Amino acid sequence: MSEVTTQEKLEQIDLAISGMTCSSCVATVERSLNKIPGAHATVNLATETAHILAPEGTKVDAFISAVSKAGYQAKLRTNEMESFSHSRGLGIRVILSALLTIPVIILSMWHDIHARVDDFLLSQLDALNIPAPLYSATGWLVIGLSAPVVLFLG
Repeated sequence: MSEVTTQEKLEQIDLAISGMTCSSCVATVERSLNKIPGAHATVNLATETAHILAPEGTKVDAFISAVSKAGYQAKLRTNEMESFSHSRGLGIRVILSALLTIPVIILSMWHDIHARVDDFLLSQLDALNIPAPLYSATGWLVIGLSAPVVLFLG
């Protein structure tokens, strides 16, 4: 029963953290935020955010200054849309990466499919009077599917 009343008195604070590059950075920021009395912080390196449950009335500036003292920059995420739009952007990148990566895996792992696709691509190039590449046509297709993932989405 006391646990429920304790949770009711907590407020959620979300900070955007910049300057973190590794899991050690995450641990440092988490440790500095959890030193504030009553606070329980979880830091995410991938989204560069800190999710904090703190007693009502705890000043946000205390958390921002704790992060600054640890050597990183923090700012308050003012609205939920900022958080959701960042997450949505990551989700779209993951979906696009998966859509481009699955054919690469299939073409690279199953030789029979690779050979059929290679024959199809070579026949299409021949029909268009385009010289066949020196390397496997399917290999070029795999490179073409992988490049956007590596260069833009990854």
